[in-house]
Amino acid sequence: MKPFIFRTLAATSLVAGTLFASPAHAAAKQYVVVVAEGLSPQVLDLGKAYLRKSNDDAEESTSFDALMASGKSATAGDDAISQLKGILETAENSGYKTGLITTGDLTAVAPLFYSLDGDVAGALTSAGAKYDFLAGGGRAKLGADVATKLKAAGGTYLMNEEALDADIKGRVLAAQSDEDLDFAIDRDPEEQAGLSELSTLAMDTLGADDAPFVLVIHDTLIKKALDTKDSPALVEQFRELNSIVADATARRDDNPNLSLAVLMTGSAATPRFTTTSESEQQNALFILSNSSLSFAGAGRALKGADAETIAAFADPTDGQYKGWKAGADVRERITAGTLDPEIAVRSSYEPAFKLEYSGPASTPLAYTLGFTAPDGLVAALKAALAMPAK
Repeated sequence: MKPFIFRTLAATSLVAGTLFASPAHAAAKQYVVVVAEGLSPQVLDLGKAYLRKSNDDAEESTSFDALMASGKSATAGDDAISQLKGILETAENSGYKTGLITTGDLTAVAPLFYSLDGDVAGALTSAGAKYDFLAGGGRAKLGADVATKLKAAGGTYLMNEEALDADIKGRVLAAQSDEDLDFAIDRDPEEQAGLSELSTLAMDTLGADDAPFVLVIHDTLIKKALDTKDSPALVEQFRELNSIVADATARRDDNPNLSLAVLMTGSAATPRFTTTSESEQQNALFILSNSSLSFAGAGRALKGADAETIAAFADPTDGQYKGWKAGADVRERITAGTLDPEIAVRSSYEPAFKLEYSGPASTPLAYTLGFTAPDGLVAALKAALAMPAK
């Protein structure tokens, strides 16, 4: 399981519509905007219960609990993401450094936040590119010569996790996978940096020398897990997002000029337990916490597997699905290629997880820390970022 560290938020000072800067720390304005597609109160509840079980701490809270307690709520419409189109270009024009971290394909997501038309891949690798830090998936669409183009433009290209240790010069483009990033639970840390790692590097890089910056952190994987009803993927994706919000709020403790906005888009598919028994719920969470791959990842791991591979996968001590009780007939059908291994794993575990995804649809929610948004999150961000950075 991936480590989780919760940091308590310090008290914050808010002035309507603006960030309060104390005389002792007159730093430049900095904004971190987290856009979490699919995140809802139901996912928050499940995520907190999962963290408490997997970390063996019945009193554990989350960074979202602290954000809701110390921050301010703001309205956000169903089309909030589309309304944010061009927000980073606006910030760049106002003198901010800008960055985008996404779990999606950069060539598809970057146009949401920058005004890009036509050859997006060319625009992202050109000398005149608007961003200062850009990271996510979509490496295959950027072209084979992307590293050469970035270097010629005076920038730095980071193509995998190992490259994150490189000396950074100029703007940064970190394309970590050919397509979308993997679920956090499936990620190979030797091959692909995750959303948390990339977000930390971006905040460190953009905020160097107390520079004004705007960073959008865009998570599409909670929505993907909900859409595919992949419970192991969902809870570990929440863990990663929770750590990112904890990191951002901890930075604000040290720098009251850093503002945080979190947009939870809600979802038509929301998780809920099918049992009201506390013991059954706790047992389901225990089983979830012992899964080290998503359902989709388990299917990939077992595709074309032989008997030895399946035995290792289900090993009670070291297996990725410890103690998987698949009958001999199921194992034989997997090895023969007549049974999709993901279907086999799902049919074994979905009843044990006691979760269904037919809960009531949830509407978008937003919270801010460091500024208020009386007319809605998008309106507040647009107004703030249209003003000069300093």
